[in-house]
Amino acid sequence: MRTVVITLSLLFLFVTSKAQSTENLDTWRVVKTRQNMAILGGWALVNIGGGIAGMRFTKGNTYYFHQMNVGWNAVNLGIAAVGYILTKPSGESDPFRLISRLSAMENSLMLNTGLDVAYITSGIALIELSRHQPIRSDQFKGFGQSLILQGAFLAIFDIYQYVVINKKKNQFLKEKLSIHTTPLYGCITFRF
Repeated sequence: MRTVVITLSLLFLFVTSKAQSTENLDTWRVVKTRQNMAILGGWALVNIGGGIAGMRFTKGNTYYFHQMNVGWNAVNLGIAAVGYILTKPSGESDPFRLISRLSAMENSLMLNTGLDVAYITSGIALIELSRHQPIRSDQFKGFGQSLILQGAFLAIFDIYQYVVINKKKNQFLKEKLSIHTTPLYGCITFRF
C-alpha cells in the first residue's frame, strides 16, 4: 500500500511540475506578446499624433514625411490592436508544442526583419528617385524618409523580440534537456 501511495505521489509531482513549467512558458509568451503589441501601438499613436500635427504646420517633403507616418502607423495600430486582442494562453501542456510555437514566432520575426530591410531600401530608392523627378520630388523624398524611419524602428523592434524569445526558449531547453553519453550508449533526457 505504501508503495502505491509513494508512486502516486511521485506521479502527481511529475505531472504538476510539467504543467507548471509549460504553463509558465505559455504565460510568459502571452505577457511578452501583449507587451510588444502595446509598444507597437504606442509607437503608432505617437506617429499618428505627430504626423497629423506635422501635416498641419509643414510644407514640402516634411509634409509628405508626416503624411506617410500617419498612413503607415494607422496600419501598425491595427496590427497592434488585433495582435493584443487575439493573443491568449494556448492551454498547451506539451513542452514540445510550446517550443515549436516559439520557434514559429522566431521565424516570423526573421521574415519581418527581412521586410524591414526592404522598407529601408525602398525609402533610399525613393529619396534617390526624388532627385530625378522634380514634379514629385517632395513627395518621393518625404515618403522615402518616412519609410527609412519606420523600417529602422521595426527592424530594431523585431530583432529585439527575436533575441528575447530565443533566449527564453534556449533557457527553457537548457533547464529541461540534458544529453548523457558513455562509451557504450547515449541518452537524451527531457525533464518535466
